[in-house]
Amino acid sequence: MVKKTVLHKKTSEIEREDLSGLAPTRYLQKISTIEPMSKVRVVILQANDLRTGVMELGNMSFFLGRDQNLCKFILEGARIGDRQIAIVPLGGCAAICNAEPATQVCMNGVNVPQILLKRRGRVYLEVEDAIVIIEDFTDDDVHNVGERSICMFHLPQLNHPIEQNFSLQVNIDGQDHYTIGQTVVIGSHEMADIILDDPNIRPFHFMLYYSPSGLQLKEMGLGEISDFSKQIDQSLSLDLEGHGLQVAYHGDINGFIHSYIGDGKLYFGYFRFSAMDSSASPAFNLPLMGGVYLVGRSPTCHVTLPDTACSREHIRLIPKGWMTELIDNNSANGCFLNDEQAVRTSMRAGDILEVGRSLFILHFY
Repeated sequence: MVKKTVLHKKTSEIEREDLSGLAPTRYLQKISTIEPMSKVRVVILQANDLRTGVMELGNMSFFLGRDQNLCKFILEGARIGDRQIAIVPLGGCAAICNAEPATQVCMNGVNVPQILLKRRGRVYLEVEDAIVIIEDFTDDDVHNVGERSICMFHLPQLNHPIEQNFSLQVNIDGQDHYTIGQTVVIGSHEMADIILDDPNIRPFHFMLYYSPSGLQLKEMGLGEISDFSKQIDQSLSLDLEGHGLQVAYHGDINGFIHSYIGDGKLYFGYFRFSAMDSSASPAFNLPLMGGVYLVGRSPTCHVTLPDTACSREHIRLIPKGWMTELIDNNSANGCFLNDEQAVRTSMRAGDILEVGRSLFILHFY
């Protein structure tokens, strides 16, 4: 039996403007037509154990991983990192980051280091044998899939309107469901987007998602991230454990994917040092690999901070892929990582760096 899912279409136009230099809260005030997120709900399904919790979105990141002292939510597994997933507040939205990418994390079906959770949004993560749902819970309510916002991958894409000439039609056992581009999960759990009341269907069994190459159908919940994936070229019909599934899209899928992903790629080449609200200096980016970068008050630095509390050459940053080495350059006031003074250490997504009166939170770009 298929339980009815009520779907609605809600859209908004967003002003086109280069906002990349703004602090996160000002950035979100510019692009959001509704109030920002204040709470998120986290749901973890692992080894038939379901855990859930609600977190206020403040100024600090919080983590999911193996370390019980560092993480608000625990993920079990030998290959799970101490701080595997970072939820990084960026004003009115949050960056969901894979902070330890030696372990693969699929975000809405795609293996990427980051996805952005927006107001009225939901993100599905697959990591080892765990399925994690992270969603806006500002209204203490769960939104149907057709009411949810479409979660982007890149910060500049938040400023771009989604292609409206597109819709997805999913028919299961003769019942139609429509969306305008949201990720859709089919399963037996009450939090699935389309619920099948069938003991042969896993809680989160199949996912319809979008990649740079088009619309995809994949299998979920196999204990490992599944390699099963089918690209849907206009339409697809198949049997899902005895249930007839028909999927078809209507309209300009290439235009939708371009507005959803940007230039058609899911490439992250930079660390983003997003300025926090009280920061004396604006945001800046550094490549993920290569070079030694001087940061300080001097105009000869690679990154010049307009902060009188900074030394002329305050710190050195050495990007090393998914982490960056931080070295205090004998500065007068020192530097602090997550409120602890640092002389030489490594930074990764979710960390907060304090240099003089400049405060930055790290994520990908």
